[in-house]
Amino acid sequence: MGVQLNISKNTFVVFDLDDTLYKELSYVQSAFKEISQKIADQNAEKCYHSMMIDFERGKNVFDCLINKYGNQEFTIKSLLNQYRNHFPNIKLDIGIDELITGIHTKARGLGLITDGRSLTQRNKINALGISKYFDSIVISEEFGSEKPNEANYLFFEQKYVSADFTYIGDNTEKDFIAPNKLGWDSICILDSGTNIHHQNLELDQIYLPKRYVSNALEIEIIVEE
Repeated sequence: MGVQLNISKNTFVVFDLDDTLYKELSYVQSAFKEISQKIADQNAEKCYHSMMIDFERGKNVFDCLINKYGNQEFTIKSLLNQYRNHFPNIKLDIGIDELITGIHTKARGLGLITDGRSLTQRNKINALGISKYFDSIVISEEFGSEKPNEANYLFFEQKYVSADFTYIGDNTEKDFIAPNKLGWDSICILDSGTNIHHQNLELDQIYLPKRYVSNALEIEIIVEE
């Protein structure tokens, strides 16, 4: 299922973050491990596994925690804050490091568009060690709008005038609508079965990318002189 990504000095590639550059489930696991350590201490491992079971069953994990370990030392608000603000133990998905570095050395530039809170998303980016590769980063809380708002994508067109844009993401509900309207190339990294958000490939064509890969290793960089 491999695809070719033609790179020239005028190519600008924009990535999504969650479930594109890394597995968002690993962020959930990282947060739950930190929270369980704080709440249960000696029984942290048991607490963590209980949280993951509740999560997989679609339950409100923090409500369940309050019911099991409830005391006045933590609340839903404090648990949410710890979840959102912790510095995560996460890593880039397979092939992403090679893909980013390969594009970075040959293309006009790299961008990142991600929805979420500034501190949360910045912590993810810093934990992954990738900020040095991106010329511009658009985070919805900082920017003032979320995908699929065209403004988040037009920012790059206005800043990097006349570039040839490619977008790489995963969420078919919102990632590819604006790139399609703007005439960008687009690549979707398919769900391996662990994505947080369901990946619906039966949507109208306006929602769908131009090309698909199972992982970043299937994107072959072709350098155009």
